[in-house]
Amino acid sequence: LLQPVDDLPPATIVTQVVRDGDELRITGISHDNGDITGVTVNGRKAECAAQVAGVVDWKIRMPRPADGKLTALAVDRAGNTEQTAHRIDLG
Repeated sequence: LLQPVDDLPPATIVTQVVRDGDELRITGISHDNGDITGVTVNGRKAECAAQVAGVVDWKIRMPRPADGKLTALAVDRAGNTEQTAHRIDLG
């Protein structure tokens, strides 16, 4: 029998960036055909809410990056890392 392999990476989108003093509150959504095990923004682990059908809402508070750039990406249970992370230049 065939042994299906999950080789599809997840997809992530940042839905909101709010400046709160010296910090940013960032929220987003990630989707995968399986389970998402983690989301990072600029290498920092985001807090993931309950996952339903491969979709997870996430949020993170962090200092504004010195270069003004955000990169958000997800990893799934099969170890697939997003190849085209969502990038935002805050200017």
